[in-house]
Amino acid sequence: MAMVRFPSFGTFPGLFQEMERMKSEMDRLFAGFMGRAPLSAVDSGVSPALNVIEESERFLVDAELPGVRPEDIEISIEGNTLTLRGERKKEDLDNVSYHRRERGAGKFQKALTLPAEINPDAVEAKFEHGVLKLVLPKAEHAKPKKIPVLTVRATEASTSVVDI
Repeated sequence: MAMVRFPSFGTFPGLFQEMERMKSEMDRLFAGFMGRAPLSAVDSGVSPALNVIEESERFLVDAELPGVRPEDIEISIEGNTLTLRGERKKEDLDNVSYHRRERGAGKFQKALTLPAEINPDAVEAKFEHGVLKLVLPKAEHAKPKKIPVLTVRATEASTSVVDI
């Protein structure tokens, strides 16, 4: 009877490191593909979390920006791309020890490609309780169009019979 040898646990650390590297690379790849920042950028606490709602004639965007002053936010629209830039300033507190610090400080930039072009002249922005609320009307040519259906009156319709 042949003896089967299994690898020792000493050979697994390299395998686990390689699997972790591949996982990180896949996270980065899919984050870019899906239009999101890699998890490391989201975990920093600087990039805002967004809710985006599409209505027939506009998009509504809520961006969580606690600790960011309205004057430190820049909003730009180009075609169907919304870009938010800003900075959360670091709090300088003297003689303190943090037990937990989850909200990061620093500059951020987040670009979002929407499925329709925006009318930049009609955008509304309000900042309330740490939430930036944007109303982004769709460009006129991007709005849904109602097409009337015409009917033919019975008096206008004629039928003819042809003998073959």
